[in-house]
Amino acid sequence: MIIAALLIIGFILGAIGGGAGLLILPVLVYHQNFSSIEAAPISMSLVGVSAMITLLSQRTSWKEWWSKDLITFIGGSLFMIYLTKWLLMYLKTNVLATKEGVEQLDHFIMLLFIPIIFFSAWHAWPRKSFTQNTTVWNRSKGWGWGMLTGSLAGIFGAGGGFIIVPVLHQGAQFPIQKAIGASLLIITINGTLGGLTPLIIGHQLNITIFIWMIWMAAGAITGRVWSKNQTPEVLKKSLAIFLSVVATAIFVKEINHLL
Repeated sequence: MIIAALLIIGFILGAIGGGAGLLILPVLVYHQNFSSIEAAPISMSLVGVSAMITLLSQRTSWKEWWSKDLITFIGGSLFMIYLTKWLLMYLKTNVLATKEGVEQLDHFIMLLFIPIIFFSAWHAWPRKSFTQNTTVWNRSKGWGWGMLTGSLAGIFGAGGGFIIVPVLHQGAQFPIQKAIGASLLIITINGTLGGLTPLIIGHQLNITIFIWMIWMAAGAITGRVWSKNQTPEVLKKSLAIFLSVVATAIFVKEINHLL
């Protein structure tokens, strides 16, 4: 079960440059019996290492996915990952000391997350007449979008690819393939520094997690190979449909909880 899930989730990561963290966290919590706090760094490390192996396996020039516009994006993202993780830990241990309080916070965060995913899906869907943005992508915008991505990564244990790809494609005018490659780079940095490092420092990295990384990376490499043979329209639609399905599933789950 876990191996099949890792292969599928890895394939999605490699194919559309994100979304893996949204799926792996529930698998770890519901099927591997980790708490949400324990699962977050494991999720980030799995996604980060898989993205890194996928990038290294591609025999392409770094110019295909790197741009100086990413520097402030990465800086803002890393800053907010650590700040958000600290704030959440503080809230759950000092402010919301009860189990009920923590659960209410989790449900509130998920409800806020739904419109963000739908927004990303709407921007990912290809338009018949694509109009270039008149605004210029600058360092302040990169910092701002990076901080948003880092916040989401810190809260949900995700790499942030589900929002990185639409932002880089629409905001920074990256071609979709370059946006996916850049997303994998940012996920690599976010995942290794924000997820893998805490696991190593806390002596929580074990052979089981290492094997999970290998399986997920295998799926990611396969997904990346598949994506390179697809048209930009297919990739954009795949990302938009995937995000819409995830947002709808979260919405239904939270509505059922409220009822």
